[in-house]
Amino acid sequence: MKRGVDLPEAELPRLERPARRAHDPVYEARVERLKAARNQLAAAFDLAPGVLCPNGTLETIARVHPRTRKELAAIPGLKRWQLREIGEALLSAATDPPPSS
Repeated sequence: MKRGVDLPEAELPRLERPARRAHDPVYEARVERLKAARNQLAAAFDLAPGVLCPNGTLETIARVHPRTRKELAAIPGLKRWQLREIGEALLSAATDPPPSS
């Protein structure tokens, strides 16, 4: 410990911070739609939203942007029961709305 305490500041190891994700309003809107759908379903099932589907899984769905049930089923962390019970609602929420004119 003494050796570490005696090291000059310049010789201390530095932890590299991961780069921040660029602001992506389309992705963020997709996450919000997925959360809203999940929250509505959680209320209907009388479950805590995070139990029904954690935010991390919703963020992965938003990032992958599945367009089919098969693509949704390939999402890491999504369980078969979630796919069966809420899969269609998640797919619908993950679908980007048409651009407004």
